[in-house]
Amino acid sequence: MVIGLEFIHQHHICHRNISPRSILISGTGHCMISNFFESVSSANNNDLSGDVGSAQFKAPEVATENYGKSCDIFSLGCTIYYLYYGESPIVTDPITEQISYKLLDRLNKVSPLGMQILLAKMLRLGFNK
Repeated sequence: MVIGLEFIHQHHICHRNISPRSILISGTGHCMISNFFESVSSANNNDLSGDVGSAQFKAPEVATENYGKSCDIFSLGCTIYYLYYGESPIVTDPITEQISYKLLDRLNKVSPLGMQILLAKMLRLGFNK
């Protein structure tokens, strides 16, 4: 997944909707990124706008300001968390659709420590471990 994301970023494409639904696994176990419907060309960093993507996997800045390809890294971190633990680290209220980014609370419970550190970096959280 990381190699595929690096490839599209090197070709100035921001996916903007990385989630478990956009990851395909071949019969040989290779992961492929799909669902490029929200993707855009992005030669410059932080020149994107538009509130797109799945609420439980999108970076906070996507809903509020200009953003760049780093939103895909955040979404991939959420996707890895989901694949590992069976739930998103982002909580969405089903009635109000309010998004709660209580990532530190969730990541403090992550084990092993290496996974905790990786996800903290992908989700841009400052851990001193």
